[in-house]
Amino acid sequence: MLIDHEHRAIDFSDNTTGKLSVHILKRLRDAIDCNDFYCNLVFDNNVFTDDALGILAAILKGCNPIERLSLRSCNLTDLELVHLAQAICTRKSICHLDLSKNPGITSSSCAEITRIIQNVPSLESLLLIGTGLQEKGCSYILQALERNPTIRVLELPFTVGYRVLDKARLIIEKKTNKPEKAGDTLEGSKASHVDDNRMQHSQLLKSSVCLPSLEYLPLTRMSKGFGNKCNNSYVEDLLELPQWADPSIMNAAVYLKVLDKRCEMLDEHIKDRHRRMLARRGQL
Repeated sequence: MLIDHEHRAIDFSDNTTGKLSVHILKRLRDAIDCNDFYCNLVFDNNVFTDDALGILAAILKGCNPIERLSLRSCNLTDLELVHLAQAICTRKSICHLDLSKNPGITSSSCAEITRIIQNVPSLESLLLIGTGLQEKGCSYILQALERNPTIRVLELPFTVGYRVLDKARLIIEKKTNKPEKAGDTLEGSKASHVDDNRMQHSQLLKSSVCLPSLEYLPLTRMSKGFGNKCNNSYVEDLLELPQWADPSIMNAAVYLKVLDKRCEMLDEHIKDRHRRMLARRGQL
């Protein structure tokens, strides 16, 4: 027996005899009774004697909440799993359950596995690789898996078929990607969005170049610039202003100047044509 204080575990996997008797498990029960420090039990590579499994069930039902239970390669059968499942569902404290490499656990235990998944809300991982499970009966396990909000790891043997494996993988991925609370996720997204906007705004403030502020011309001067024809001096004044640093505004000012020049030329042409008409009529 190995006592691991760091991981709060009691490990029997190095047992040289490979058997766990009633006497050993009774001593274990007395040692951890009303002691919640050692919450992880490892019985890998051991075979339980006739009544030893009943003592293990009593330990699982006891005052000390067992969080991790490893029964890898313990030669468990369907009947023994019935007793263990009842004890696990009674205490409802198991987070990790390893039943792998027990070929005696067949599809007849699908009901017990389903009950564990449904009735243990703290269960996060369930390992069943190397068991004798078949595709028959695994549909109930998948239904229980969909209803369990905490389980994140489910390892099934290849004997269940690729359909069951793919469905289990999709359910686990959906649980992993799905947020636990929609409200918290919405608030988190809003907060992150606000933080991103603040960061972008601060970066823009740091990287922006301060342009000279616009100085508005008096209204009287602006009103004089627009009448029957544009005031050319006013447009030239616009081109002289330092605030027109934007190329688009500069192009607009140049366009106004050219348009003003064309208006003047059109006015001169109309006046000249009017004088010619009067001269022909002898009214000039």
